[in-house]
Amino acid sequence: MALKIIYYLFAVMSLIALIEFIYSYFKKDNIYTLPETLGNMGHLIVRRVINYKLTISHWTILFIIYNFLDYPSKDFTILSFTWCFVLVDLFYYLYHFTAHKAPFFWAFHYSHHSGKNYNLTTPFRDSLFQGYYFFIFFIPIVLIGTDPLLLLICYSINSLYQYSCHSQYLKFPKFLDCIFITPRTHRVHHDQ
Repeated sequence: MALKIIYYLFAVMSLIALIEFIYSYFKKDNIYTLPETLGNMGHLIVRRVINYKLTISHWTILFIIYNFLDYPSKDFTILSFTWCFVLVDLFYYLYHFTAHKAPFFWAFHYSHHSGKNYNLTTPFRDSLFQGYYFFIFFIPIVLIGTDPLLLLICYSINSLYQYSCHSQYLKFPKFLDCIFITPRTHRVHHDQ
């Protein structure tokens, strides 16, 4: 089930990128170029095929840890969802911070920043090797008793939000730049 959610997530992201690509084409704003877009899409497909079993094993490990610790089952509530979502966002931030500050991890993350264009296919350009260590950042969330299924749901929502921050067309109110990562602030991040 976890794998289906992740693959549906990538299908939705690809569809949204295609819509934005078509919009950009008719607007003639050169946010997308065909060669880079096809390269990014190809990279996504190759990465998903190669990391297929890796993704299964990572979520399996998280479920095994959770079941081994034998936490009492809990109902999903607004509070547990909110708490999990905040933790996912925090640990995603720690992962991303580490990817920029530690030279070993930057060597893998650099490919994400290497494109000439910044658009919704930019997140597809991640290193194959990030898949080997990314899930480690979520182990503490499971260790404190968070159900991996709730973690997967929050991770999927967070991924969609992080993905949307690569759009040049989404506009958020400027005051949100002080609170959240927005497309505007993330563009600055990519320009550095």
